[in-house]
Amino acid sequence: MQCIEYAAGGQVSTAADVYSFGVVLLEIFIRRSPTDDMFKDGMTIAKLTEINFPDNVLLIVDPQLLQELEQREDITMTIRDSGAQTLQSVLSIGLCCTKMSPNERISMQEVAAKLHRIRDAYLRGNLRTGSQ
Repeated sequence: MQCIEYAAGGQVSTAADVYSFGVVLLEIFIRRSPTDDMFKDGMTIAKLTEINFPDNVLLIVDPQLLQELEQREDITMTIRDSGAQTLQSVLSIGLCCTKMSPNERISMQEVAAKLHRIRDAYLRGNLRTGSQ
């Protein structure tokens, strides 16, 4: 399914690695395997995310993640909103990695830089409200 990248081209490339990383990132936050029964007839985990991005991403994110975010009494509403924004930002990176054309994908250096910025912004938000 998602391994089409390797099978079709017959060779391993950094662009294929970026694609695979994006799929894994989406798997973690959506909590669905690319081989899930819902992914057939051209539907993939990347397409599911793209269709729901940005307005409906909370509908496809792992419900347990959202539940944990909602149940935490030690965090303010601002941080909960920040958590939702963080999820959206991470899924955006997954989409940037899973572009169909290898030339459109971001590099792993860009991925790392974006993930660091997301983490830093989230932690700054937590520290500002005194929750950490």
